[in-house]
Amino acid sequence: MVVDYEKLGFKAGIEIHQQLDTGKLFCNCPGVLRSDEPLFEVSRKLHLVSGESGEIDVAAKYQHLEDKTFVYQGNDTTCLVELDEEPPHKINQEALYIALQIGELLNCKIIPMAQVMRKTVINGSNTSGFQRTVMFARDGFVETSRGKVGISFILLEEDSARPVSREKDRVVYKLDRLGLPLVEVVTAPDIKDAAHAKETALKIGEILRSCKVRRGIGTIRQDINISVKGSNRVEIKGFQDPKIMELCVDNEILRQKGLLDLSKEIFKVKIGDIKEVSLAVELEWMKKAIKGGAKFVGCSVKGYEGLFGRELFSGYRLGTDLARYAKTRGFGGVIHSDEDLVGKYKFSSEDIARIKKEFGASSGDAFLMVLGDKVNAEKMFKEVLFPRMLKLNEPNSSEVRNCLPDATTEFLRPMPGSARMYPETDLEILHIHRDLINKAKKNLPELRSVVEARLKKEGLSEDMITILFKRDKFEDFKAISSVVGHPKVVGKILLLLTGEIAAKTDKDITEVEEILDVEVLTFVMEELVKGKIDEGDLKMILEKIVNGVSALEAVKVEKVDSSEIEGRIAVLIKDKPGLRPNAYMGIIMKEFDGKVQAGEVMKIIGKILG
Repeated sequence: MVVDYEKLGFKAGIEIHQQLDTGKLFCNCPGVLRSDEPLFEVSRKLHLVSGESGEIDVAAKYQHLEDKTFVYQGNDTTCLVELDEEPPHKINQEALYIALQIGELLNCKIIPMAQVMRKTVINGSNTSGFQRTVMFARDGFVETSRGKVGISFILLEEDSARPVSREKDRVVYKLDRLGLPLVEVVTAPDIKDAAHAKETALKIGEILRSCKVRRGIGTIRQDINISVKGSNRVEIKGFQDPKIMELCVDNEILRQKGLLDLSKEIFKVKIGDIKEVSLAVELEWMKKAIKGGAKFVGCSVKGYEGLFGRELFSGYRLGTDLARYAKTRGFGGVIHSDEDLVGKYKFSSEDIARIKKEFGASSGDAFLMVLGDKVNAEKMFKEVLFPRMLKLNEPNSSEVRNCLPDATTEFLRPMPGSARMYPETDLEILHIHRDLINKAKKNLPELRSVVEARLKKEGLSEDMITILFKRDKFEDFKAISSVVGHPKVVGKILLLLTGEIAAKTDKDITEVEEILDVEVLTFVMEELVKGKIDEGDLKMILEKIVNGVSALEAVKVEKVDSSEIEGRIAVLIKDKPGLRPNAYMGIIMKEFDGKVQAGEVMKIIGKILG
C-alpha cells in the first residue's frame, strides 16, 4: 500500500542513543562488559517518587503495578555508585569532551551551565530508580537530501543495566553496562516520510561514529516518534538495524490510521463481568497450562462482534493489537471471538456455546479470554485491556511501543511525561568552561564520508575501506600511515597479512594483532621507507616477529645477489625439466629461506624458460 504522508498529516522525529567509548559517567569504573560469572547478587524493589512538579509519572505508575523483584549481578569492577550506595562522582571529563564534539558537529549551541537531572525509571534498569541526564546542547541541525532536520537538543546520560533474564515477577540485570555514558540526540519533528527517517538516522549515525564512540550491536539505539493527524504521538523503540525502519514507520502509520477509522464507528464499549469457564482442551500447551493451575478467564464485549478481526493493516488486526497489550503482563496472548476457534484452538461448537453462555455474550457480541492465573488475569483485564478498549472511540493512546523483527510493534508502557524529572541533588550545577568548548571545536574529527573519499584517492579499494572501519582498524591505520606514508601497504598489512599470518602460525587473530601492534608495525614500515627492507619481505618479517623473533632481528634480512639466484634457477630447470613455473618458484623460495622475493624469482624463471 502506498502511504500518502502529506494527506495523513505525518509528523515524526528521531531519538538516537549512542554509547561513548570511555569509562563510566559518574564513577571511576571501567566501561568493560563482563562475560564471566558474577561475584555477587543483590535484590531490590523499586518504588514510586514524585517528580519536580509534585506529580507521579504515568509510565512509572504503570511499571510500579507490575510489582517485580530486580536482581543485580556485580563483579570486581562494580562499585558502590553503581549499587546506589555512594553519591555520584563528578562527571567524566573525557565523556563530556566527546559529547561537546558531537554537539559541534551537529551545529548545536552549547549550554555553558546545566543542571543534572534525575529521570524516574522503575523498570529495574537502574538500581537507584532513576537515570541521571543532563542537556548540554540545543538548537542544531543536520543536512539531508530533503533539507535541514533540526536537532532540538542533545543529552549526556547514563546507560541502563544489562538485562540477563526476565520472568513473570523477577528480572535479572548485570551492572557492567550501568553508568556507561550515552549521548541522546533528539531531532525536531522535521521527518517527511519513512525513507527520510532512515536517511536522517544514517546521517546522524555517521556523525556519531566519527567521534570516539563504542561500536557493535547494542552500542547505538534508535527510537522514532510518530503521529498522524488526529492521533497522539507514539514512540517506537528497538531499532538496531535501520533497514527495518522504513517498513516499521509505514506499519505504525497504518496502525494509527486504522484505529482512527475504527474510533469513528465505536460510540461506547460495554464490557461484561470477568468470569471463568472450563473447557475440554486438545492442544498440549493448553493441557500443560491447565495442569499447572491455569484457567480460561474472560468477558463479553457488547455489540462488538467482528471488530476484533478488523485489519488495521495487512495481517495486523485489532485483536493482534490487544493481544500485545496482554503480553506486557506475562500472558501469551488473547483469544477472541473473531478468530478461527475450531481450527486454531480445537474448540468444539459445544465449547464455543459454553464460552458465550458463561460470559453472557449474545448474538452480535464479542468475547475475549486468556489462559492463566485467575487473580493475575483479572488484574490484567482491569488495568490493561479494559482501559484500552474503553478508549477505542478516542484517538490512539500516547504510548511507547517496541519494534519487533517483522516490523510491527507491541505495547511497552504509557508515554512518560515531565512528571518523572527532578534535579540531581548530589551534584553541583555543571559548568562547561569555554576552554573545553574551544578545544572540542578545534579538534573535530572528520566525517567518515570525507575519510572514505580520501582513502580512495590514496589507493585503497572500497572493500578495504569497508573492512578497515568494520574491524575498527582506522585509528591504527591513521597512526601508522601518518608517520610513514604508504597507506595502501599499511592497509594491506592490517587487513590481509595479519589474517594470513594468523592462519599460517595457527594463532588467534587477536593474539597476532596484539603482537603486531602500532609501535611494531610503524618500526617495520620505517625500515621499508629507509630502503633497508623490500615490500616483498614484509610478510616474512612479520611472521618471524609473531613467532618470537624481536623486531630488531627480524628486519635484518640477508639478501642474495640476483646473479646467484639466476644461476641456481638455471641449474634447477636443467636438472628437473618440464615443471610448471610455480613449482620451480616453490623450490627456490624454500632453498633460499626467505632471502629472495617471489616476484624476482618468477621474473627470472620466465626469462630462462623464454
